[in-house]
Amino acid sequence: MTTNNANSYNQEEEEQQQHETLQNFDKMSSDLQWNIKEKSKVNEKLDEIEEQNLSEKMSQLSTSAKHEKDPIKIMKEIRDQLEIIPNYLTKQNISFKELLHQVLSSMIITTAAEESKKNDNNK
Repeated sequence: MTTNNANSYNQEEEEQQQHETLQNFDKMSSDLQWNIKEKSKVNEKLDEIEEQNLSEKMSQLSTSAKHEKDPIKIMKEIRDQLEIIPNYLTKQNISFKELLHQVLSSMIITTAAEESKKNDNNK
């Protein structure tokens, strides 16, 4: 009987030691030397990726001088597009036809004003 008590005592003691060892293991720092190196490499890589993303966003936001089309070319493009409109729309729909005439006449006035402004600036 004493051997059973001694065995159970030893077994309990071993279990207690294992439990303490596991608790100590859980408390151990995970920031071991090799983990720290890996973390720093990961952080460096993340920083590089973030820098690239920010660079791309900045390049999208950066402004550059855009080539403006000549007003006469714009007028020609609009007229070309208007010619594509089927005749039956303009012949059958009087309000649409009037609207087109208003747009074309205002465009002619606008381009004439811009041309005279250019001529005045060149003098």
